[in-house]
Amino acid sequence: MGLIIRLSAFVALATVLVYVGNTLAYRMDMREFGAAFSFSFQMLMPMLFIAGIAAVLGLIGLFARQAGSGLFAILSALILLGCAAGPLGIRHNASRVPPIHDITTDTQTPPQFVAVVPLRAETGATNPPEYDREQTARQLEAYPDIDTVTVDADYGTVFDLSLQVLQEMGLVIVEADEAAGRIEATHTSRWWGFKDDVVIRFNREDTPLTIDMRSKSRIGGSDVGANANRIETFFSKLEARLA
Repeated sequence: MGLIIRLSAFVALATVLVYVGNTLAYRMDMREFGAAFSFSFQMLMPMLFIAGIAAVLGLIGLFARQAGSGLFAILSALILLGCAAGPLGIRHNASRVPPIHDITTDTQTPPQFVAVVPLRAETGATNPPEYDREQTARQLEAYPDIDTVTVDADYGTVFDLSLQVLQEMGLVIVEADEAAGRIEATHTSRWWGFKDDVVIRFNREDTPLTIDMRSKSRIGGSDVGANANRIETFFSKLEARLA
């Protein structure tokens, strides 16, 4: 019995290696994005099935006084379930939001990317830097609260705090042009390494000061809500700092 339990654990760990290897192959430019991303979802049900079998056998091992094998199988199952949580979460979030990847607080005259444009070209971004107005209606329906933000504070202070907030959120500043009233930054996801670009426009001619922000993914038809969440988080943190 102990051999079967340990075998289930090894199968679970082997599946983990396949899942991780698939992602690493994409991160190392050894596999095309579409194929790697699709494969991670194709693995979802097998991962859940294998993890379930390993967990059940692990529990049996504990009750059958095969504690070592049982714990090994349960631990392997938990590791595999941790991997499965990634595509499972993406699938769940994607079902709750429209398939768009370019979010802005100003859909009429959205902030334009400047400094990140060559970076997007260098990394082979499939989504062009220009604003896609075909997404506007879907954004307004899904995120009606995302709009231009007004702050009653000194411009220089707001600009500096904005830089701090972006960095705290894990974004890398690409350009901070205080004279032009523009900040551009890039966020890279931890697992897949997906890059989303951000541009913040400070409308200095407005009294009080108004701020617009735009966040756009470099690849993929849907951002599963990441760009909208980033904008909401930024303004929430900035307003908390200003308060």
